[in-house]
This record gives sequence, C-alpha cells and structure tokens, in this order.
Amino acid sequence: MTRAVLEGVAFAFRDAADVFRALDVHPKHMSITGGAARNDTFCRIMADVLNTPLKRIDANVTAMGAAILAACAAGRFANWQDSIEEWPVPGEIFEPAENGKYEEAYKRFRKLYPRLAKWEE
Repeated sequence: MTRAVLEGVAFAFRDAADVFRALDVHPKHMSITGGAARNDTFCRIMADVLNTPLKRIDANVTAMGAAILAACAAGRFANWQDSIEEWPVPGEIFEPAENGKYEEAYKRFRKLYPRLAKWEE
C-alpha cells in the first residue's frame, strides 16, 4: 500500500513534468528536497517515473532560490537557467532505470485518475 501511494505521488509529478516537456523544456536532471527526499526508495521511484536523473539536495533551497531570483532581477544573469549553472548544489543523483517499468502503470494512472477525481465532488 505504501509503495502504491509513493507511485501515485510520482505519477502526479510526471503529469507536471509532461506539461513542461510539451512546452519544450527538457531539464538535464530534476531536484528533490525535504522530508520525502530522505527516502531512497521514493527517490528511485521518482527518477524511474520521471525518466530523468533526480538529484537529492540537502540544502536550504528556499534561501538559495530567493538569492537566485534576486540575482536575476539585479541583472547578474541573462536568465534563470544561467543562474542555476553558476550555483550548483551537492547532492546524490538517482539515475532512472532503463527498463521503463512504470510506463504501463503511468498510462493506467492517466486513464483512471479523471474517473476517481469525480468521486470527490
């Protein structure tokens, strides 16, 4: 049951990631932080479902994000992508498995979710 919950959360993030991909935004990796990031199993599931390397960050990303935005607003960087390259943060990388084991499950999730969401009304 716990694994199903973790996979459902990962599928919801995949929905958001697919929106960015449709907008032609293809990051080299994605980052995760906070309590859930401490769980290796969840990080592996996320990397596999997103099919993108996932970097676990153990840093105060709120303050860092504010500093990056301030530097961008001050004209220090041409765009936010450049600022990210300038301020790398250490972290463990979870590479996605090459087996695509979550593709079929994600397709089922996409079909089932709208039907279940109607029950909330």
